[in-house]
Order: sequence, then structure tokens, then C-alpha cells
Amino acid sequence: IGNPFGLAGTKLFGLLQDLFLSNRAQRREHPMRTNTNAIATTRTVFGFNQDVVAVATRVAASCAYAAQHLHSWHAELRLGFARDGNRCVMHERRHVGPLRVQKALYPEGDDVCQAILLHPPSGIAGGDHLNISARVGPDAHAQLITPGAGKWYRSAGPDASQTIRFEVQESASLEWLPQETIVFDGARSHMDLRVSLAADSRYLGWDILCLGRRAAGERFTRGHVGLHT
Repeated sequence: IGNPFGLAGTKLFGLLQDLFLSNRAQRREHPMRTNTNAIATTRTVFGFNQDVVAVATRVAASCAYAAQHLHSWHAELRLGFARDGNRCVMHERRHVGPLRVQKALYPEGDDVCQAILLHPPSGIAGGDHLNISARVGPDAHAQLITPGAGKWYRSAGPDASQTIRFEVQESASLEWLPQETIVFDGARSHMDLRVSLAADSRYLGWDILCLGRRAAGERFTRGHVGLHT
């Protein structure tokens, strides 16, 4: 469906998306709070015609309702890589929920297939569960990265989890190079990574954890962090 409101509508709906994500995180921390900032903001935005504001207000109300009643997001991503002549290709790409890869990239040439893992909510809240799996076929070379730091938000009680399963077949290579993971004070996180290596295969990976938002003066004093590799 096209956007009948032009650039102004696009900017406003982008703002509403940010407000929804903010509302969702606040609902996790304060289950009894109903956040109406999204609706109030649409009514104070200047420079938009009445049709845009009217539609955006209805969307904002829906966002506020969803943030109030949405308990968790479950997402899955499954990738497959194979050697095709002198090129490594992504031959499988399936996703469920807000976790995906847009396309294969080749910043190092055709021999290495790079995939950027995208998680549009930009953070993991209490009750969320992410499952990521990738299989690298014989003689293939894949590189998996993330566009920014991962965030585990404070939880009002429910645990959140991320499960990763990698299979690297004969003479294949896999690089798992995510950016750092920031665990907010009060988060309840479980991270599980398992790698299956065949003969002559190679795996390079890391997990960089920052407990608490140090730049904001926050220390990790409560919650739980479970890391299994």
C-alpha cells in the first residue's frame, strides 16, 4: 500500500514507530501504566495537514493499545550458505517475526558472503525469545555481523532468551562478529550459542558483554545474565 501523505506522512509515521517501541519498553517496566505520549505528540506536531494528523492519531492509539497488551515477541531466523563455483551464495533465508537479513553482501569479494542480521525492535525485552540458526555448506565461507550494539532491557519479571545454532560443514568457514551487547541493569537474559564443526572446518567468533550502561553511569546491580557457549 502506498503512502498517500507524501514525505510529511512518512516522517510522522517514523516518529510513531519510535514512540511505539518506547511505549513497549515502558510497559515491560511498568505493567500498569498506559502511555499516551504517541497520541499527544500527533496533536502537537505542526506542519502536517489535518488528514495526516487524523490518520496518525488512530495509528498512535493502536500503537498504545498494542504496547499495553503485547507481552513478548518471538522471532526466528534460518540461513543457509553454499559454494557455487567461485562464489559463496546465501541459498536459504527464512524468518518469522522481527528478525531478518535483507540481502547477501560481498565487501571482501565473491569468496565471502556477508549477512547483516537485523532486529528492527533494536532491543530485547523481558519475555522476548530469539532463535538464530545458520548452516554453511562444504567449502563455503560466510560472515555474520550486526549493524549496532545489542541491548537487553530491564525486565519486570519475565526472562528473555537468545538461542544461536551454527553448523559448519567440511572445509567451510564461518565468522560470527556481532557488535557489543549491552545488558541493562535489571535485565534477565539467557544467551546460548552452540557451534557444530565438521572436519577441516573453521569458526571465528566472539561475544562482547557490557554489564550496565557505563556511559550513563549505570552499573549492573540486579537481574541475571546467563551465557553458555
